[in-house]
Amino acid sequence: MKKQSAGYTLFEFIFVATIIGVLAAVSTPAYLSYETRARSVEGLTVSAVARQKIAEYYRYTHDFPKDNVAAGVKAPDLLKGAYTKQVEIIDGVIHITYNDKDPILTGKMLTLHPVISEDLSNDLIFFKCGYIDKDKKIDGLNYIGESKTNIDRKYLPGSCR
Repeated sequence: MKKQSAGYTLFEFIFVATIIGVLAAVSTPAYLSYETRARSVEGLTVSAVARQKIAEYYRYTHDFPKDNVAAGVKAPDLLKGAYTKQVEIIDGVIHITYNDKDPILTGKMLTLHPVISEDLSNDLIFFKCGYIDKDKKIDGLNYIGESKTNIDRKYLPGSCR
């Protein structure tokens, strides 16, 4: 009787190593894209207070604050996070600038536009982020301000795409 060999052959080992290498090569870019999107979401979190203050300001004055001071929030460079360099308010529009901790987001901006009803019948205000087509009116809504968003669409937070 022949003795059966136990263990792996060199061929089996190389085959398994190749499969693992291919899986790693395919999944790494997808993970890096996910990681950058997660970092871009931080800007929305850091700007939450600014959104709330702008909505309150509009509710009482039917106008938008010209800057951070008028809105009652910290100076732009004091509103920051791990990946967010600053949050600046210009005429009610929030511009989030990212720092250099993520090479894809370095110096990029994300704009949050206040959106109001065209007939001004209520004080309801919400924010739309990312790229805005101002020529496209949706159900009588007005998008306020100009966009400075320059992040590649695939890296925008899910709510901004």
